[in-house]
Amino acid sequence: MRLGALFKSTGGAAGISAERINHLSEEIGRNTLQSAEGMRDAAGALMTFRAITGDQFERTLHLTADLAEILGTDARSAALQFGKALEDPKTGLTMLRRSGVSFTDSQKEMIFKLQESGDLMKAQTVVLGILEGQFGGTGAGAGGGLAGAADLVGENLAKFSENLMQVTGIAGLVTGALTGIGRALGFIADK
Repeated sequence: MRLGALFKSTGGAAGISAERINHLSEEIGRNTLQSAEGMRDAAGALMTFRAITGDQFERTLHLTADLAEILGTDARSAALQFGKALEDPKTGLTMLRRSGVSFTDSQKEMIFKLQESGDLMKAQTVVLGILEGQFGGTGAGAGGGLAGAADLVGENLAKFSENLMQVTGIAGLVTGALTGIGRALGFIADK
């Protein structure tokens, strides 16, 4: 619901549907040690950067799991770093460098020239290509072995529970009950 609301409020600026973003979040959650919920939070953060769209958005979301793994941070924080770097590479690359992501002088010069010429999308493509070469696949690599298998059980159990609640109607019943309790408590608090 949060992704849908963000999609609506940004006018679909990400250039891909909320359903596609949700699917990507679940896919990354299953293939890395990041959770689908954490990746949805990261996607929500990325959606606020209107300059990141379509394929760039998808590539950035995948790299977000990689950077989060490398830095030992949450996906949302990594997404915010990427969002700033891709929206304004001249400023954002410096912030990425502070996190340990490096660019050569010639790479930075090429990226800055593309940005200055008004071809931000090409600059983003270059940045993403460099980052994919440096650490792409790190999140998926960490998602292997015993830790990955245990994480996969948790991700799929959460998805199964979510689907079961939707199909059986339990989600609607619980939502209605909690809404009623919340309103009752609000009424009592006001009195």
